[in-house]
Amino acid sequence: MKLSLVGRETLRAIYKALGAEGSWYKCSKGHLYLIGDCGNPAEASTCPDCKATVGASAYNVSAAGNVRAAPHRQLPPVIPEPDFL
Repeated sequence: MKLSLVGRETLRAIYKALGAEGSWYKCSKGHLYLIGDCGNPAEASTCPDCKATVGASAYNVSAAGNVRAAPHRQLPPVIPEPDFL
């Protein structure tokens, strides 16, 4: 899930709507996404913006280039810049 062009309050609203469970990650190109429940990656998917692999190659093994953007149950510290700037 990409969250560019949103403010911190919007991130909080999304997080609250999801039950404040999970962890924020960045794909290899820097797009934010949220993994719910325990916050550990368990399966792979594709970033809708850059088509990079997001999620996991195995349980709790992040896909290549993916990094946790914030500690579990916390918002990421920086809002990503829009892609077109």
